[in-house]
Amino acid sequence: TNEKGGTINDYLRSADIFPMKPFQLSSLSRLFCFLRVVMCAQSMAGETKKQRTAVVVGGGPAGLSTALVLSRAPHNFDVTVVESSSEDFTRKFDASKAYLYLVNQRGQKLTTKFASLHNRLKKRSVEQTVQFGMNKFTLVPSDPKAFVNTTVTRSSPNPNTKPNFWIPRHDMVDILMDTINDDKGMGGGNRIDVLFKTQFTSMESVLNEKEDSKVIVKAEDKSGKEITLSADLVVGADGINSNVRNFLNSNPNAFQSWKYNSKTFKAKQKNSPASGLRLKALQLPPDFKIIDGDGSLVDSEHDSSYAIRSLEKGPTSYLSLGLLPMSSSKNKRPANFITRPNHELWNIKTGKEMKEYCINAFPKMRFDTDVVSAEEWDRFAGSEGTRFPPVTYCKGLQISSPDEKAGVVLVGDAIHAFPPDIGQGVNAAYEDVVALDNALQESSCSEKSIGSSLKDYEKDRAAEAKAIFRLALVGAPYQYKQPLYRDKIGRFLWQLNATLRIILNKLSFGLTPPPAIMLGFEPSLKFSKIMFRADMLTAALTAFLSFILLKVII
Repeated sequence: TNEKGGTINDYLRSADIFPMKPFQLSSLSRLFCFLRVVMCAQSMAGETKKQRTAVVVGGGPAGLSTALVLSRAPHNFDVTVVESSSEDFTRKFDASKAYLYLVNQRGQKLTTKFASLHNRLKKRSVEQTVQFGMNKFTLVPSDPKAFVNTTVTRSSPNPNTKPNFWIPRHDMVDILMDTINDDKGMGGGNRIDVLFKTQFTSMESVLNEKEDSKVIVKAEDKSGKEITLSADLVVGADGINSNVRNFLNSNPNAFQSWKYNSKTFKAKQKNSPASGLRLKALQLPPDFKIIDGDGSLVDSEHDSSYAIRSLEKGPTSYLSLGLLPMSSSKNKRPANFITRPNHELWNIKTGKEMKEYCINAFPKMRFDTDVVSAEEWDRFAGSEGTRFPPVTYCKGLQISSPDEKAGVVLVGDAIHAFPPDIGQGVNAAYEDVVALDNALQESSCSEKSIGSSLKDYEKDRAAEAKAIFRLALVGAPYQYKQPLYRDKIGRFLWQLNATLRIILNKLSFGLTPPPAIMLGFEPSLKFSKIMFRADMLTAALTAFLSFILLKVII
């Protein structure tokens, strides 16, 4: 048994060592897993250790997945998650934040660590088996007499391609919470307490000559009562406006004995062409119908993506509704309106006016019927929606105590955030969590300190955060097809650059890289390596074109 009274069998179950059936693993893989079990079990069964504690600030996908990793063997932290929103808000559908994630192979490095979590992901999502584009896509033209392009497969699914998964954000949070609660019900291994409606307020270091260093975290619950938590490890997983990161930047005196540069925690921000776009979603019924060119009705399909064009083509009137696939035919379908801030849509404030506007803009959508309720039109008209953020990057990822027994670390959007056009938000966050898990392995199974492990994590992920920052600025910011002239020119130049790189990649038989956005879906490639290869090609093309220009001038 270990110091908590759990048996080695508890360890084996909680560690989720075998997410696949044993016969699916090679002999070498089985040997590796066995040796890892023995090594960590010996560590658990040896000299009694003080129970380590962790506080995770942020109860979104990054925070909950971090809590799962830290609570499991070999780490075995007691974990408290501090989340400012209510449980209903985080786990249930919210019409104002109808986000969907595409969990690709990068993100699945995390989900496959937990067999029950990955199985839930597969059941609650829509598989995508093509690397680029969609398995099912329907284009609804603006012309009332034009026929709807029937749902098509853009490229034949490759049976050797591992699927990616489309899942709504609230469902992703829900399956993470279900995984946490399952372990609690089984009575072992899991030590996670989630405090909803609790706001992080501050933290400070504590150093006692007779004891190891600690971090004291202070928070405030919904009644205004102050909560004090003591931790060996604090994880900031609280998003682009991270309170933990901002506290480290603006309150270095709270960690006077911890020598660190507070300026490294000041977020660097830069606008991409997609930054500042405004988005809000109109909730359509799951079985909405579309008017075809001959007046007949076409049934919608829940697992298909849709692009629905408007009749208006002006720079402040053009619209295109985007719908992503949903796993259930019973789920509402969020139709995303994405526009520049000066679009006339944002001047409409009543449901009646909004309904009339959409009837005229989308004649094929039957908005003149009760397909959308009056209450939904009112909600949609009154919603301010959200804005695509600037591309954000933080150089500092961690601090640790002088004795390296305690530390604070950042993951997810707290260190890199960007508009959704490169499709890597949740996946990059999950890669952070996997990297933190790997870095802490030695401190959990050997005498290596937490501080030393956090430094390893920072060394690994700091370069990745910077590379993701650069990729997000140029990856695919013009995909929203905004009608302003600057957007049209930018989209043309971006397509020209991407086409040139694809052609060179084909002609060189892969010697030169394709566009960086395409390489981002190769899970074995680090983002830093992707951007390095893109930079080398850019430098070569610049040198070649400069040489040609010089020859012409001379």
